Amino acid sequence: MKPETRDYLEGKTLKVDAFIKGSGKTKHMQLRSCVQEPRLTQTWVKDSKGNSTTTWAVDGERVADLDEAVAKLREETTDVG
Repeated sequence: MKPETRDYLEGKTLKVDAFIKGSGKTKHMQLRSCVQEPRLTQTWVKDSKGNSTTTWAVDGERVADLDEAVAKLREETTDVG
């Protein structure tokens, strides 16, 4: 994680918006959003084998990682202002 990403996210928290107990391949899923930056969301999925994956999105559009997410959030904030 880039230092500027860490600085941007400092003090921000995620809240769980939904917790889904699944069946079959997907055992559990959590949908989270950032309290201070609700455009930033995280999806966490744990499969029946115990493997988990995390994906990030900005405005519902998936991004590669938090560095890309923060760059996108900053870019759009700069464009608006």
